[in-house]
Amino acid sequence: EVPVTNAKGAFSRSLGEYAIAAMLHFNKQVTRLQSNRLEKKWEKFVMSELHGMTVGFVGFGDIAQTTARMCKVFGMKIVA
Repeated sequence: EVPVTNAKGAFSRSLGEYAIAAMLHFNKQVTRLQSNRLEKKWEKFVMSELHGMTVGFVGFGDIAQTTARMCKVFGMKIVA
């Protein structure tokens, strides 16, 4: 038996930071860049920005609200 509890806001900031890190990782194509570096390959490409992109949230609890505030700092549009 595993006890479950609600600790509202306990990890909101760290999970918000994780979500932002994931957005940056996929937006900047980090996996592709790492692969190219290991293969010593140069591919020219245009790197997009999070600024001006729209992010949507299903539910708008503590984690989503914290993440939305962080997204605003990047200049993203919020849909909740």
